[in-house]
Amino acid sequence: MKKKIKNLGVPFILRTEDDGTGVLAINGSVLMINEITVEIINRLEEGENLENIATTIALNYHVGYDEVISDIKEFLTELDKYITIKDQKLRDIMYA
Repeated sequence: MKKKIKNLGVPFILRTEDDGTGVLAINGSVLMINEITVEIINRLEEGENLENIATTIALNYHVGYDEVISDIKEFLTELDKYITIKDQKLRDIMYA
C-alpha cells in the first residue's frame, strides 16, 4: 500500500509491504524501515502524540517506554535530515 505522508514536513511516500515493513521515498532517497517504524509514521501522520505512540508500542512489543522514546527520537532525528520536520512539539522532543 502506498501513502503520501504530508504532516511531518516535506511530503514523502510510505509504501507498506505485505510483511508490514516499509519503504520511504524522500526526495530521491529510499529508506527501508521496519514494521514498528511504519506504525510510528502512520500514527504521527494521524496526529497522535509521541507519548501515546510510545506507550502503545511499549505495551504491544513488550519493551520499555524509555527505550521506545529513545528509538523514536533517533529515527526522527535521522528523518529530519531528509525532510526537516516542521512540528515544533516533535522538534522539542527530538532535541531535548
